[in-house]
Amino acid sequence: MLTFEVARLLDEPELEIYTFFPDYCTDKMPYTADYHFTIYVVRDGNDIFYVGKSDDCCFTRLRAHLGYEFRGHRNLSTLGELIQRNLPHSRQWSVELYTNEDTKRVIPKRMYKGFVHWPTGFAETAMIQTLKPYLNVKLNTGNRRYLPERYG
Repeated sequence: MLTFEVARLLDEPELEIYTFFPDYCTDKMPYTADYHFTIYVVRDGNDIFYVGKSDDCCFTRLRAHLGYEFRGHRNLSTLGELIQRNLPHSRQWSVELYTNEDTKRVIPKRMYKGFVHWPTGFAETAMIQTLKPYLNVKLNTGNRRYLPERYG
């Protein structure tokens, strides 16, 4: 798992995996699933706002929530609106990146037991069902919790 503050995402438009692991995908640190972060969680302590996934680059997907272009579209998501609405406090919120294997440390074993390969879509669904984030609607309807008033 890799953790950093939302402030880094807001202040460093070039933030990427190489920022944290300069030798990523080199002879010193060949590409492995151990460092392929596919799931992200945005939270303020115990308040979990959103769980998302990206098979390509979590940093690009997270910036898309903030209104940066993603797949030809530019749109501020509900998560991005929440971050903007709660500035400057939201700068201190945490972003956690997980590999598919990392998610197994968070979710109950019964959710992944029997899988030889643990696919990203299943990892995301299991994280949403386990963490019950406020902003995830899809995959979270039976467990949905509502955003506390202090976040507006």
